[in-house]
Amino acid sequence: MPASLLTKEFGHLIRRIGVRGWAGYGLAAVLFTYVVPARYGLDFLDVYFMLAYACLPSLFVSPMVADSVLEWRSTAESDAAGPGNLYIAQVLAAAVFAWLWGVVVLSGGIAVVNLTGRAMGTLLPPAPILINAIALGLALTLASAAVVGLLALNSKTAREAKGFARRGFLLLLLGVVMWARMGPAGAKQSVEERLSSGRISMFVLPVSAVFLVLGLAAMRSGARRKEEESEGPLFKL
Repeated sequence: MPASLLTKEFGHLIRRIGVRGWAGYGLAAVLFTYVVPARYGLDFLDVYFMLAYACLPSLFVSPMVADSVLEWRSTAESDAAGPGNLYIAQVLAAAVFAWLWGVVVLSGGIAVVNLTGRAMGTLLPPAPILINAIALGLALTLASAAVVGLLALNSKTAREAKGFARRGFLLLLLGVVMWARMGPAGAKQSVEERLSSGRISMFVLPVSAVFLVLGLAAMRSGARRKEEESEGPLFKL
């Protein structure tokens, strides 16, 4: 896929967000960049907050991908780029935008903790925790974007695809909450021990790699689907 195609699709995405979309992203940024860090203070630098913020972009990427994939494009533009390449650019552009937004929000939250706190010097999460959170956010955002792209290809409208994505995320969130409250104490303790700065890379990086592989596979599957659709039926009457 040409890099120019990704850049062009990124421009399409920025223009398509619109005033209401930017207002929504702005309000969310204020909430997660200022309100939450100011409320929790130094606790914001805890590993659980870092990992929770790593998941934020995956929640915001679904509407962008659904709108991009189901947006009508001229035949000339689609033919010049190739339907498969155009689809990959649509998914990647949304994933990159959401992930960068998440990095900005996380960086702003850490800055707010330092500006509003009374401790001397700059306070940062341990480097392994911060690096793993950013890596997990990238992999999870790509996987979410690719899955929503597949949902969009099997939906009639962007609204329908967004509905499927929201229900899937809610079920996943419910599963996490149920496990946190009702899961075996030994298993939860084992996970907590692996989230320390000295061991987190051996736990989060493999998980990130799995999400990355799944995302790339789902994205490639969607690209093949678009190419097959452009070729039309095998037999034409």
